Amino acid sequence: MINVGLIGFGYWGPNLARNFNVNPDLELAAICDFSADRLKTAGRFYPQATLYDTVEDFFKNTDLDVIAVSTPVASHYGLAKSALDSGRHVWVEKPMTETVAHRPRNSLNWPTGRTGSCWWITPLFIPVP
Repeated sequence: MINVGLIGFGYWGPNLARNFNVNPDLELAAICDFSADRLKTAGRFYPQATLYDTVEDFFKNTDLDVIAVSTPVASHYGLAKSALDSGRHVWVEKPMTETVAHRPRNSLNWPTGRTGSCWWITPLFIPVP
């Protein structure tokens, strides 16, 4: 079982939570959002998930294998970097960074040269009628 932590339960986060939750290989173990109302909703739908209102407390959860980032673009880089630096894999909404200067050197290694964690980027999709 892969334990997933989700940061952001606003616009797209509920869709990700639903999909993580129905995957038999994943456990939606934690959800982080700064909005008390969003966390209340998340708690109703995903009672198994630990809820956090700060990323500092969220990152203290050492049981998480993957951090999914579904926040405004301006925060993608910092949150993904924190997740990778803490030894977790990262699944991030597109675009992965706000500027080209923040992009990782390749898809598997963070710019520090540390290996062992991967980026997953949400691909664009085209609806099929």
